[in-house]
Amino acid sequence: MEALREKKLRQWEQRTSYPTFKQAQTLASRLHIPFGYLFLQEPPVETIPIEDFRTVGQRDYGPPSREFIDVVNDAVIKQEWYREYLEAEGANPLNFIGVYPIETSVEMAADLIDDLFDVRDLARTSPDRETFIRNLTRNIEAQGVIIMRSRFALMNNTRRLSVDEFRGFAITDEFAPLIFINAQDGMGAQIFTFIHELAHLIFGVSGVSNLDYRARTGGQENQIESVCDQVTAETLMPRMNFLNQWNDELSVQHNINAVTARYRASRLAAMRRARDLDKISDDQYRAYFGRYSNGAAQAPDSDGGSFYATFFVRNSRLFASSVVSAVSEGRLPYREAAGLLNIRVQTLGGVARELYGTDIH
Repeated sequence: MEALREKKLRQWEQRTSYPTFKQAQTLASRLHIPFGYLFLQEPPVETIPIEDFRTVGQRDYGPPSREFIDVVNDAVIKQEWYREYLEAEGANPLNFIGVYPIETSVEMAADLIDDLFDVRDLARTSPDRETFIRNLTRNIEAQGVIIMRSRFALMNNTRRLSVDEFRGFAITDEFAPLIFINAQDGMGAQIFTFIHELAHLIFGVSGVSNLDYRARTGGQENQIESVCDQVTAETLMPRMNFLNQWNDELSVQHNINAVTARYRASRLAAMRRARDLDKISDDQYRAYFGRYSNGAAQAPDSDGGSFYATFFVRNSRLFASSVVSAVSEGRLPYREAAGLLNIRVQTLGGVARELYGTDIH
């Protein structure tokens, strides 16, 4: 494949020379855009197919990145396929999707999330945040929700996602709901996003989230995000439990350490909850937020683990097992299945062996 040198690119931009057909294909591939875009007079205005609730600092996000667009579109394709698969199986709708109106009390919504997914007990019994996320994912998928968690777009480790652009999103559907978590975020922040997107599901509202953590809980510009924010804080750190644990005779540092250990929340979430409940001042919170916003919550640079462990985190074990089952039953061609999972056809057998201990027959 011929290298696309800077001088040649400038010539193409200035229209003093033009790429060959093969060079144009290479260019589209490198830019991660459809080949046909190169023949348009003006670049298309691309949007994401679910509602955008991002509220960080009244920020104008501008056009979405190619990575963000591809991640959302990929999730929509997966979700639509899975819904059709379930309908063909004669599955029943899930009874918790959109079960509450947005006006429901925060405590009632938080208690439902805890009852459904055992959030608080998992926080108490999990030895660390990574285990908490793994166990929470298992519980959520057991209830029929696809969970995708990745720091890259489409299984491509060169296409890193941005936490500044989004932290997660939810696709609400009574048969095949889906949650995507941006794993570029820190573990504690991912936990908060997990619960936030679950709140979206019980209110029956799809959307992309990126909360303004400078605002008090419930102080987001968008009403839906504001309520989901409150529900998340109450689910992870119930008000009365938090107040009973807080010891005014001890330092803020000691109290925050105890809170994060008990609830597996991030230090930022714990500090924010303490501010909301008037245990620390606005100035104390702003000082901590200043340190956090300089990158303290960045996730480790490596995903770690084997290829298949990472594969199931990024694609959802629930979704992957359904795709493999459809292939083995002759209901889905191999190539289409590989496309849904963003892998090569040759890798499907390995996925099946990891899931079921046997190849696809």
